[in-house]
Amino acid sequence: MKTRYGSRMLILSLLLMFVYFCTYTPVASSAVSNIRVLQQARTKNLQAVTKAKNDLNKAQGELNRANNPSLLNSLNKNVLDAAKIKLALQKKYNFATHEIDQAKARKKSHEQKLNAAKNATEKKKVSYNESRKKYYEYQSQAATAFNNMQPGFHNKIGAPPKSQAYKKKWRLIHLKTMKQAEKYKPSVEIARKQLLAAYKHEKQIKGDINNAQREINKSITAAHNAERERIHAETKAKNDANRLKAKNLAIKKANLKVAVAESALTSAKNKLSVIDKKIDTLKQAAAKKAAIAKKAAIAKKAAIAKKAAAAKKAAIAKQAAIAKQAAIAKQAAIAKKAAIAKQAAAAKKAAIAKQAAIAKKAAIAKKAAIAKKAAIAKQAAIAKKAAIAKKAAAAKKAAIAKQAAIAKQAAIAKQAAIAKQAAAVDTRAAGAHNMQGQIHLAKGNYPAAITSFKNAIRLNPKLAGSYSGLGQCYFKNKDYKNASLNFKKLTGLTPGSAWA
Repeated sequence: MKTRYGSRMLILSLLLMFVYFCTYTPVASSAVSNIRVLQQARTKNLQAVTKAKNDLNKAQGELNRANNPSLLNSLNKNVLDAAKIKLALQKKYNFATHEIDQAKARKKSHEQKLNAAKNATEKKKVSYNESRKKYYEYQSQAATAFNNMQPGFHNKIGAPPKSQAYKKKWRLIHLKTMKQAEKYKPSVEIARKQLLAAYKHEKQIKGDINNAQREINKSITAAHNAERERIHAETKAKNDANRLKAKNLAIKKANLKVAVAESALTSAKNKLSVIDKKIDTLKQAAAKKAAIAKKAAIAKKAAIAKKAAAAKKAAIAKQAAIAKQAAIAKQAAIAKKAAIAKQAAAAKKAAIAKQAAIAKKAAIAKKAAIAKKAAIAKQAAIAKKAAIAKKAAAAKKAAIAKQAAIAKQAAIAKQAAIAKQAAAVDTRAAGAHNMQGQIHLAKGNYPAAITSFKNAIRLNPKLAGSYSGLGQCYFKNKDYKNASLNFKKLTGLTPGSAWA
């Protein structure tokens, strides 16, 4: 504070000296004023010269940085190389696109061939199924004819034997159907081989389609890579071209700045030279007039010193008043802090009360959740009872269905007992098993019929009726292979073989 007021007193003293000097020496004051104006102008010109030099140096630096021959040559080379790379990648992309088109054309051709092969396969499959069906139909007809020409087949007890004409008629039918079956056998085998060849051809075409698709995917990947490389090269070329353009523009701007800075520096130096000449002239005139004014200034120094002392006392009084105000402001700040602390304590109490209210609400919500869980458990128990009742009803229905099945099995067992009694009457066990098989065959119980016929054949391998019934069971179960085998065994027996 003392330094600040001391400086003010010094400035006030100099100002008073200047006022008295100007009052008593108007001519010298005018010269000093002119010199001061010129010195201010000189200072501004010196600043302008310095600024112009700095601007010139800065512009020269920018020009040197922008005008980098190695960098410019590198950028030019990069632009030319990028154009060549772009052209090569475009050719690569065009070639890959052409490869894709060719692969797609090959795939389309293979797909057309596949469709044609599938149609041919379906036709051959239909032909094979028709030939096989016809073959098995003729075999079944031959077996039926063979059965009809046997002496005991479907004869009732006590019925007269079949006539020779009847047997001859069915023998001719049997021979005719066997010839037709043998005639279709080679066509069935040919159709089967053709179908297998068609499946193999179709598989080969599918392999060609997969190879074409792999070529398409490979060409698409190559095209995408080439396009990505081309875009990357094009972007790099654009960036290098933009950098080259920016460098050339920066060189032009730097040259312009250098020219402007040199012009400004020359103008500032010329102005400074003119001002220096004017200042020298005025200083010489002012030196003569200052000697005259010096004597008058000495006379006024005492008065100025007295006024300076009075101003110093006033400054000291002002400092005391400022210190008193600072103490009052400090006490007010202390009181304000105490009030803020009191408000904070009240806010803390309010927050504690609010937390207690929130905890109370949470406890109430918890009780409500427990009650809700109890209600849900009660509903679950009711649903469980309903499910148990539903299961009991289902069990009751299952028991009724089981009783019905048992009754059905009892009826079947009763029929089997009748057949067993018939077998007990018949002293020949093979004939009894054969009759049981015929009963099961008539009822449609093919597994039981197959078992009975096999038992009959095991006891009497020359029992023709058992072979016929066994073949018919396999034929009904669509087991054509075993059916054909038993029909062949039937035709291999002599006409006089046992039938029942």
